[in-house]
Amino acid sequence: MLSFSDELSAIIFEYNTNKNIEKLESFGGLRSKSKALVIYGCGAFGHSLYDFFAKHNIEITAFCDTFKNGVDPSTGLAIISPDSLTKIYPDANVVLGVGASQVRNKMKNKLRGISFSGSILDFSDIMFPIFLENEPMNDEELLSIVTRYEKVWSMLSDDTSRGVLLDRMRLMLLWKPMRVSPIEHLYFEPGIINLNADEVFVDGGFFDGETSLMFADKTKGRFAHIFAFEPSKIPIEANKLNGHENFTLITKGLWAHDKLLNFSDVGRASSCVCENGDISISVTSIDNYFNDKTLVPTFIKLDIEGSEKQALLGAKRIISTFKPKLAISVYHRPEDLNEIPEIIKNFNNGYDFYLRHYTESSCDTVLYAV
Repeated sequence: MLSFSDELSAIIFEYNTNKNIEKLESFGGLRSKSKALVIYGCGAFGHSLYDFFAKHNIEITAFCDTFKNGVDPSTGLAIISPDSLTKIYPDANVVLGVGASQVRNKMKNKLRGISFSGSILDFSDIMFPIFLENEPMNDEELLSIVTRYEKVWSMLSDDTSRGVLLDRMRLMLLWKPMRVSPIEHLYFEPGIINLNADEVFVDGGFFDGETSLMFADKTKGRFAHIFAFEPSKIPIEANKLNGHENFTLITKGLWAHDKLLNFSDVGRASSCVCENGDISISVTSIDNYFNDKTLVPTFIKLDIEGSEKQALLGAKRIISTFKPKLAISVYHRPEDLNEIPEIIKNFNNGYDFYLRHYTESSCDTVLYAV
């Protein structure tokens, strides 16, 4: 593997040749006035798609969503159901607007199951990065951030991790797909995360409980406790861990300190803290929550839609004193790859850092600190 500066120079050289123009030209068919262009998914990813298309003068007809209807307040577009899509726009081009491949597959099956006859386009079909979910960023700002990745490059413990970092740089600047690790290893990468019967697991971003269930399975049910934090109320009702004596569900988000925040609750994994959220939620910090507890976290996972930095700032005492294992999502904000490892290192200089990536989209790049 070359040095960071040599790898960066090669990426910038290719970036400066404007090869992405060829990819933009492939969107020509989407500009057709004879067919509607609909984004399936009215959450953060769907709105990132909308912003991307708007930037390139591609008009969106409507959003389609299983959970929401009416009018989208930020764009003024109608939000229609899949059944209505089939009736109103039977030959539309539909772009799938969520990050998780499992959910996109369900969307495809849903549309095919109701005999939708239009085109269904996946991220991987048109290859552009949908990773700026929370704040728009121009190319110059993005290039500046990527150039500063040299610091995290020097902190990473193996060439696989440095390869993941280069892949993210190529995704962001060149729109190239990332190589992936097996999805079943998400947050629990073998050889990096080793579990024992005394684990106290903090599941930041519990959502539907899939990660906590995976943790329980990997420990064969032998663990000290799971503390799950999730402010979104819709998926929790189906939680299979309810009633387990070593499981506690905290219906709050994680942040640097206790407060109320605006929250967009779309009932799925893209629910997030944002200024124009439709509800207010309570948030707490890991340090505050565990201040009067006898159990101390030994493993913290955070996938909280761009709030990971704030949650880590609220775990300074736990990290500096007890050095729990960490699995932190670093794909929501490009600057997270710079800032999050530095925060952890400043709290406790004894960590080794690894990066792994788990989906064919921009989602699910995880920083491990052990």
